[in-house]
Amino acid sequence: MTDDPTATTDEPVDEQSATSWTDEDSADTARRMVRYAQWTAFALLVLVALLATVRLYIAVSATVETFITHRYQPLFMAAFNLAVLLSCVIGLSGLVRRLT
Repeated sequence: MTDDPTATTDEPVDEQSATSWTDEDSADTARRMVRYAQWTAFALLVLVALLATVRLYIAVSATVETFITHRYQPLFMAAFNLAVLLSCVIGLSGLVRRLT
C-alpha cells in the first residue's frame, strides 16, 4: 500500500453522480442557511414588535390619563386592555393554525 495521493483504485468512479450529490448537498446547506436567516429575522422583528407594543401601551395609558377625566379612566383603560387582549388572541390563534 502506498501513500501516493495520485494513486487510483480499480473501481470506476461515476463523476456525474458524485457531482450531483455535491450539488444537492450544497443546495440543502443553502436552504438551511436561508431558513436560519429567516428565523433570525423573524425573531428580531418579534422583539422589535414587542418593544413597540409595550411603548404604545404606555403612551396610550398616559394619553388616557391626560385627556380623560378620572371618573372615566378605568372604563377607557378596560376597553383598551380588552382590545389589546383580543388582538393577541386573534394573532395567536392564527399562528397556532399555521403551525399545526
